[in-house]
Formats: sequence, structure tokens, C-alpha cells
Amino acid sequence: METLPTERAMMLALLLSFVTTTWTSATASPDVLDVLIAFRDAITADPTGALSSWRTTAKSNQSNQDYCSWEGLFCRAGTRQVKAIQLGGRKLQGTITPLLGQLSSLSYLNLSSNELSGVLPKELAGCRSLEQLVVNDQQLSGSIPGEFANLSRLQVFSAGGNKLSGEIPSLPLPFLHSLNLSSNRLEGELTTQLTGCTALRSLQLSGNSFVGSIPESLGNLSHLAYLDLSGNNFSHSLPASLANCSKLFYINLDSNQLSGTLPESWFRQLHRRLTFFSIKVNHCSGLVPSAIALCSKLEHIELGGNNFTGQVLQKLMNCTLLSFISLWRNDFDELLPPDLGNAFPQLSILVLLANRFYGELPVSLSNCSDMNVLILGFNYAIKGIIPKEISRLHSLSQLDLQYNALMGNIPTELGNASSSVQIILFNNNHLTGSVPSQLGLLPELTQLNFERNNITGSIPGELGNCTKLFLITGYRNLLTGSIPSSFGLLSKLEHLVLDNNLLSGRIPSSLSNCTRITNISLNVNHLEGPLIAASFPSMLYYDISDNRLSGSLPPELGSMTQVQVMDLSFNNLSGNIPDSLASCVGLVYLNLSANQLTGSLPSELTGSLTSLIVLNLSANKLSGSIPASISKIKTLQQLDLSFNSFSGEIPASLGMMPNLSFLNVSYNRLQGEIPDSGRLQSFSSASFIGNPGLCSVRILQAACTETSRKSNKALIPSLVFSCVAIAILTLMGIALYSSRRRKKQTSINYKKDMAVMPTFLRFTLQEIKEATDDFNPTNVLGRGATGVVYKGLTKDGKKLAFKWLNLNRSSPESPFFAEVQTLGQARHRNLVRILGYFYDLENEILIMEWIANGNIDEHIHGCTPSSSDQEAATTMAHQAAHNSNERKHSLSLPDRFKLARGIANGLDYLHHDFPTPIIHLDIKPTNILLDEDLEARIADFGLSRFMQDSAASISASTQQMRGTLGYAAPEYASAGRISPKCDVYSFGVVILELLTGRRPSSDMFTEGETLISWVGGYKLHNGRFHDHMMEICGGGRGDPKADDGIRLHLDIALDCTKPNPKERPTMREVAEALAHADLSYHGSSVNLNDKRHDQERDGERSSWTKA
Repeated sequence: METLPTERAMMLALLLSFVTTTWTSATASPDVLDVLIAFRDAITADPTGALSSWRTTAKSNQSNQDYCSWEGLFCRAGTRQVKAIQLGGRKLQGTITPLLGQLSSLSYLNLSSNELSGVLPKELAGCRSLEQLVVNDQQLSGSIPGEFANLSRLQVFSAGGNKLSGEIPSLPLPFLHSLNLSSNRLEGELTTQLTGCTALRSLQLSGNSFVGSIPESLGNLSHLAYLDLSGNNFSHSLPASLANCSKLFYINLDSNQLSGTLPESWFRQLHRRLTFFSIKVNHCSGLVPSAIALCSKLEHIELGGNNFTGQVLQKLMNCTLLSFISLWRNDFDELLPPDLGNAFPQLSILVLLANRFYGELPVSLSNCSDMNVLILGFNYAIKGIIPKEISRLHSLSQLDLQYNALMGNIPTELGNASSSVQIILFNNNHLTGSVPSQLGLLPELTQLNFERNNITGSIPGELGNCTKLFLITGYRNLLTGSIPSSFGLLSKLEHLVLDNNLLSGRIPSSLSNCTRITNISLNVNHLEGPLIAASFPSMLYYDISDNRLSGSLPPELGSMTQVQVMDLSFNNLSGNIPDSLASCVGLVYLNLSANQLTGSLPSELTGSLTSLIVLNLSANKLSGSIPASISKIKTLQQLDLSFNSFSGEIPASLGMMPNLSFLNVSYNRLQGEIPDSGRLQSFSSASFIGNPGLCSVRILQAACTETSRKSNKALIPSLVFSCVAIAILTLMGIALYSSRRRKKQTSINYKKDMAVMPTFLRFTLQEIKEATDDFNPTNVLGRGATGVVYKGLTKDGKKLAFKWLNLNRSSPESPFFAEVQTLGQARHRNLVRILGYFYDLENEILIMEWIANGNIDEHIHGCTPSSSDQEAATTMAHQAAHNSNERKHSLSLPDRFKLARGIANGLDYLHHDFPTPIIHLDIKPTNILLDEDLEARIADFGLSRFMQDSAASISASTQQMRGTLGYAAPEYASAGRISPKCDVYSFGVVILELLTGRRPSSDMFTEGETLISWVGGYKLHNGRFHDHMMEICGGGRGDPKADDGIRLHLDIALDCTKPNPKERPTMREVAEALAHADLSYHGSSVNLNDKRHDQERDGERSSWTKA
């Protein structure tokens, strides 16, 4: 059929139009070129020359510019339309020009990993063909343009690692399959903004500040496979709807505020694909769903930093592909499966830190040939030996077994383990034997911690081969021998902590090579010889006290310009204090006491150390005057210059020191009138005694005569008797303190707070009478066998308690002296402190702090005790009767747990940390006071007997019997046998009373029944307690943590009250167990600086320590 002319014309027109269009698209577009030049000009720095080819020729030939050959720019085949710009990772600086939005043919824009700043231009929405927009890892700021909703073809939007802010706009992008906005500053709630992204497969929003719930609408994204919402502030429960995302293989929700339990449906419906699951650092709780055992493809799981309970490892045993298991800081209570290592042959990371896993360390872990990190610390109940097979872990870099119950030797085979081992933490166990020399075969070792064990023998010199070591800490062991000179090879060493051992010999001079060292703690050893003359410019903590060092203080000490703590006390150092110490401008604590130092106190020293808080130069042979320049140290809180030969007058400027709270210049040769100004008005005579030439009407009750003011040699006859008596007492205190130094803590916090000797308040009898209204009976707080306690109000408005002893004083060993010497040194938050005393031939009065919140008995039972209890309760047991007659409420369960821990800590201190350990022998609710923070404060231990160093118990036949019926241990009540286990028994009774609210002598008990047997009768064969007992104690209300806490406290109390003392735990074991209970049930943290010294346990370990 022949074509009509009109049709031919139309076909010709179409053909011409096509040719014209093709020709036009194939030629240079001046608009495109202008856009590209504008992009280039917006780049202010191009260090790699990425845009060096972006050059144009003469403008007249602009249409012929071949920009398609420019680096990083791609055109569509056969055309000159810009299809892609790929300039990622070129270190470009500058901004993104908005003109890029005119490139309507652009489908791919990648500017990632540069240093571009400014905003993300909204004009990019004009790139209607754009499929991939990749601008991550820049410095872009501002908000995400809402206009991007018009990029209907967009498949990938990656803008992570910028500074974008504001909320995510609504993005109904049906083809978007990858959205990465992580590591920005985005905020607001995530609601419906992404519901239109029905093709979304990867969603990364981590590292922002999103709040509110994770939306249930995410469950509608049926293609979602990768979800990362970590590092935000999402809260509330976990959306069960995520189980509908059947393709999910990666879920990361860590570091949010999420709570509630893990939905069982997640693991039941996602188990076929799930390989990565992390929800660490949230507030999730409850049991881990059993359905997690279905996740056979799971490779990585992180549940750390939550409140999960029950068992988890057994549920994971079917997940044999796991290579990463992190369960730290939860409340998992589970036996370590013996075949743990066999179940996870690919395991490389295992972190079980801070839970309640127990049992022996599985030998099967040695089969995990890829094991790199093994952290089992702070479980407290992992026992047995460290298996030698652990040496088979040839990829191991970190081994953390600290704070457990491991015994036996450190395996010598450990030196044959991976050459990549970097960290070994064995501290706070019960290890014995020596440190293996084979550890010197670990060339990558950086940290070695075996402190607080029972390690013996010498330190192997082979450790000097571990040249990357920066931490060696082995304090509180039984190490002997000398410090290896090979340590001088450890050029990276920063921490050398070997205090409280039996080390001897000289400090090796080779340590001077360790110029990076910041902490040297060698105190409480038998080291001798001189201090090494070394320059330690990075030193922060320098403690070599309590040794046998001699010689002078080297001028090189001044090189420690950053040192904060310097303690060289209790040595035999002599000579002058070097002027170079003035260069140690960072000093906060300086203690040179109990040496043989002579000469004067350099004024340069006191004028330069303007950050000092504690300055202790007591018990030396220093002379000269007290420099007035000390007053320049405005930060100084404690100043002790006692027991020296300082002369002259006390500078009046000392009174102008705003923070001075402790001053002791006693036993010097000071003269003249004590300045009565500023802070000096707050100190008692105890700060000034032993200086016969001093006078003061207010402080020493001795007027300064005209002669004394001129000659400064007046002697006050009325002070002779009291000075002699106090001198005897002070010298006894020094002897006791010298003993105490063998047990002192090494923490820098303790150093700052420590005062060398207690400074007691001194009152005249008239002042005490005025405070107590002449011992008015209405002010009686309590009466006991040893005296009467009165409340008192001083002239300056301080509430104090005054205990008037009615014991006859016949010798310095009288009860008065015992209480002063004992209570005066007792410094613990869970003990009642003695603040001062009065003493003459007829009266013995202790001055104690006022505890304002009553005693446990009142809080438990809501009334004062019976008269018989009043007779037994001494000291301050009934302060509450005068504090508040209205307080008759019960204690909450967390309060009772807190009180149990406080009592245990106080007794632990008395038994294990006090210089001369003390047995209280009368622990009962009326002797446990409560302060304003409801912390337990143990009273009435001043007249208790001291434990003998060489005997486990002593006869009470020559001692006054103490204790209260129902609380006294049976061996004490019946046979007078005394040991620390007597207090353990009483503690157990008090805890049972604290939990059940029943007195041990309650009428509710049948004949022959006691509180102990009554509670024990509710314990079932499976080790748990009957629900009725749980309800009595305040549990059984659907709170598993509370119930677990009750069970643990009841178990401990029953073990403490076993008839055989040898079967009872020590207070150290109890305190440590309750500290862990506090970690588990109250969310508090364990302060490593507050952990008490490990001691040898006697008797059998209790069941809860084996569990």
C-alpha cells in the first residue's frame, strides 16, 4: 500500500526531531558545564589533585568541552549526559554547590569520606533520576531536606558520620532499600516517617539522639534484613512486631534506654536467618527466651549491661556457630557447663564479667582454638584451679579471671600460650605458689595483675623480657626477695604496684630508665638502702612508706613536677628536706612523717606547693620556726608538724587558711600566745599540748602573763598532770599507728583523707555539764553496764553524745583508755566515731558523734526495746527515743539489704582491717544505729576485747562476759569461748530479724524453737524457701530480683548461725558476697578502691560461696 504524502511528511518531521534531539544531547550543554565548574569552584582544597583534570578551554569552544573524560565523572554511553559523579575519599574540602540539582540525568552521586562542610542542599531534589546519594563521613550540618521526598527513584541514601540535626522528615520513597543516617545529631521520635519505604532492607540510625519507643510500624517493612538503632535514647519495651521482618539477620539495639523482656517471638520467627543480635547497655530484664536455642545460625550475641536473670549458656549450646558471646554485668546465675568449649568450637570472644556464674573453669575452653578474649572476672564463685590446658589457646590476647575463688598455682604452661597475650588479670583470688618465670616468654604482655592473692616466692627477673609491660601490680601477697633489676628494661612501664608484701633489698637504680612511670607503690615492705636518685617526670603517685630506707632525700625528687601523692613516711630517712621539692607543684598529699629528717622547713617549699591538701611532717627532728608562708596554701586541710623541735611563735596567718580542718603542732618547742583568730579558734588543746611555752586562756585555760608574752618561757603548772596523761596516751597512739601502717590502704583517695593520728575534741567538765544540762536525766539516751549516755548541745550548736563511764580506772589498761585508743583510730562509715574525751581523777567521759535516725530495733518493731534490752544495750543504743517519737515505719527491702551490707562491712573492718582486730561480742539491733542516709552504724564496740595474734580464740574466764541472750553465739554463751565467729553468729541472727521482723525471743515460737530453726524450717529440699517465708520477708510480689535477694540473705544468715563456729563464714566472705548482692539487686557498682583486703579463710566455705 502506498504511503500518503501527509503521512510521509509526519514521518519526516518525527525523524528530524529525533535526529535533532540526539545531536543536541550528544553536544556540550553550556548549562551542564556551568554546573560542573560551579562544583569545582566550591571546592576550596584538593590535596590529592582529584579535580586537576576539571579544566576548560576557551569559552567560545564551550560546547566542545569533553568533561566526560574528567576524573570521577561519568556520562551515559553515546551521550554527554552526566550519569555519575564518583569522588569519594579524595580529602576534598569546601561545600556542595546547590547547582548540582540541575543535573537531571544524574543517577549516582558519591562524595563520601571527604571533608566537605555546609548543608546538604535541598536543590539536590531536582536530580529526579538520582538512585544513589552517598555523602557519609563528612562535616555536613543542618537538617535533612524534606524535599528529598521527591527523589522517587532513590534506592540508597547514605549520610552517616556527619553533623546533621533535627528530625527525620517523611520520606515516602518506594524504591529506597538502604538508609544510613548513623553518627549524626538527629533527634525526635521515630514514628511514621519511614512507613512509605516499603522496599527498605537496611536501616542504620545508630549514634543519634532519637527518643521514644521503637515504632511498631517497623514490623511492616517486610524486606528489612539489617537494623541498627544503637546509641540512641529509645525507651520503653521492645516491639514484638519486629518478628514479622522475617528476613532480619542483623539486630543491634545496644546503648539505649530500652526495658522489659526479650520477645520470645523474635527468636521463634527469626531463627532461620538471625546471625547478629546485640542489646547491651539497656535496662532489659527477665529470662532470656528459650526460643533463642533455635537460632542455629547465630554468630554474635551481646546482652551485657542489662538485668537479665536465670540461665543463658545452656540455652545457647545449640548455637554452635557462635564466635562472640558477651553477657557482662547481668544477674545470670548458672553453673559453667563443663562442655562449654566443645559447644562453641569457633568461639573467639567470651565475656561473662560481673554475673553469678559458678563452678570450675571448664577445661573444654582449651578446645576453642580461635579464643582471643576470655573474661570471667567478678563472678566471685568460679572456683578450682586454672587449668594448664589454657595454654592451648594460641590466639589468646586477654585473660581476665579476677575476683573469683580460684585456687592453686598460676600454670607455668601459660608462658607457652599465644605470643599475642597482652592482658593477664588474676587478682583477688586465692592463688598460691609463685609467679612463673615462663611469663617472661610473652613478648606482647602489657598488663599483669595478680594482687590480693597468697602468692609467695620472688618476682621472676624474666618479666624484664616483656618490654611492652606498662602495668605490674601484685600488692597484698607474700612476695619475698628483691625487685628485679631487669625491670629497668621496661621502658613503657607506667604502674609498679607491689606494696604490702615481704620484699627486701634495695630499690634497683635501673628503675630510673622507666621514665614513663606514673605510679610506684612499694609501701609496707622490708626495702632498705637509699631512695634512687631518678628523674620521673610523669610520676603521679609515689609511695615507698613503711620500709627501712635510709639516707637523704635526693634532690631529683623535684623532677616529679606532676606528682600528686608522695609518701615516704615510716622509714629512716635523714638530712634536710631538699628545696627542689618546691618544684613538685602538683602535690596534693605529702607525708614525710616518722623519719629522722633535720633542719628547717624551707619557706620555698610552703610557698610553692599551693595545691596541697595534706602536709604531714610529724615525728622527725625538724627545727626552726614554722614559716608563715604555709598560709599561702589555701587548699590545705590537714597540717601535722607534731613531735619535732619547731620553736618560736605560731604564725597568726595560719588562722586565715580557709580549708584547714586538722592542725597538730603538739610536742614541739613553740612559745608565746596561741593566736585566737580565724580557723585557730576551732582547734582544741590536743593540737597544741607538749609545748610548755605556749599559753592561751581559751584553749589551755592558762592566762598569758606579761612575762610569758615577753620571754615565751612561762610554764603553766595546772597543765602538768593533764599533759603527762595525754602524752602517755599519744605515745600509745603512735605505737598503735606504727602497727596500723602495716595494714593501711594504698588508694589515693585514702591518702587524701588520712590523718596520721586522731585529733580529739577536748572539753572541760564544766563545758560538758553545760551541754548536758548538768547531766539532766531527761537527756539520758541509754544506760548499760559500762555507763550512761547523755545527749548534749554545745555552745556552737553541735549535737553530741557524752558517755559517762562508771568503771574504776586503776591502770592505763582501764576501759577508758581502751575505748579511747580503739575508737579514736576506728575510721569507717559503718562505725560510730569517737570525737573526744574528758578525763580526770574522778570522771571518764567519751564524746561521740550524734546519730540522728534511731536504731534498727525501732525501725523493725516500731517501738523501743524492753527494759531488759535497755539494760543490755550500752552506749548510744536509744538515741532514737530523743530524736523522733513519731518514726514507727518499717524499712523497705532495699533499705534492709543496704543495712545488712553496712553491718557486714563494719564487722569486716573490725575483724580484718583494724590494726588490732576487734571482736564486738554484742551485735544486736539496738546497737546498730541508722544515720540520715539509713546507713548502718555499729555502736558499743569500745570495750570489746582484741583478738590475739596467735590464737583463734581465748578464754573469757578473766574477762567480763558480754552479749545478749538470743544473739550471743552458743560457744560464747555456754563456755565463754571467744572468736570472730561469735560476731558472725550474732550478725546472722540480726539479719534474720531484719528480714522477718521477728525477735529471736518471740512468743510465737513453740517450745524449743528459735528464730534460726523457724526460718530454716521453711527451706525446701531444692534449696529454695517456701512462698510463705518469702512473703514474710517482703517478697513473692513478682519481682524476681527481690526474691533472689531475700533468698541469698537468708542463706547467708543461716550459714552464719551454724552451731559449729568452724562451719560459719568469715565476715570478709559475708561482706564480699553482699557487695556482689548489692551489685546485682541495686544496680550499684563495685568500687575497686573500696574492696577490703583478702585474708585467709578458716573453716569450711559456706554453701552460698560454692554456689
